[in-house]
Amino acid sequence: MTNMLNESAQRVQNTLRELGYANQVVELPDSTRTAQEAADAIGCEVDPFP
Repeated sequence: MTNMLNESAQRVQNTLRELGYANQVVELPDSTRTAQEAADAIGCEVDPFP
């Protein structure tokens, strides 16, 4: 699987790697501007008591 990130997301990915983190940056096809939109995009619920 090829992970084609936009320029700013790739910079974040590169920085994570340089700092020794194994996290993988993922760009979602739908808007994730709000907590609810992000939860909907990945299939989870928003915690009402953060």
